[in-house]
Amino acid sequence: MVDDALPRLSDLFPKRQRSFLITDIGALFPGDLSAITYYRMLQGHRCKVIGFEPATEEIERLRALNLADHVFLQDVIGDGSERTFHLCNYPMTSSLYEPDPEVLSRFLNLDPLVQVVKRRTVRTRRLDEIPEVAGTDFLRSTCRVPSSTYCAARSACCSPLP
Repeated sequence: MVDDALPRLSDLFPKRQRSFLITDIGALFPGDLSAITYYRMLQGHRCKVIGFEPATEEIERLRALNLADHVFLQDVIGDGSERTFHLCNYPMTSSLYEPDPEVLSRFLNLDPLVQVVKRRTVRTRRLDEIPEVAGTDFLRSTCRVPSSTYCAARSACCSPLP
């Protein structure tokens, strides 16, 4: 639900000349665009979205949407090391981390959605080595990535507040 009482970006930054840059780590979303956190930012504003989604079928689905000012990259964000990516039967639950059955058993009906169907070795990428995200204004992540990964890249990719 969108709260119309919230201020619009154009009201907060009336003199801004460039588009807002949104970096979305774990860019897949179920259903329509209104389900994503930054949906309201896209409404009537100059925004560019750089999305990262490592699951092949999902990145193809996102690219097929042909969304204006959206670029989707099939990279895994991390510390630059080689890791194992665990693709699960429900792509939203895929991760660099092996699912933990003991933890999953604490949640009702979660285990069936987190079944690894494929493992592949990937070279993760650091945010600060990806030129497309330099000057990021809004960073959204739905992935379990160590906070040090974000902290190390903050000065390289995020815009200072005006």
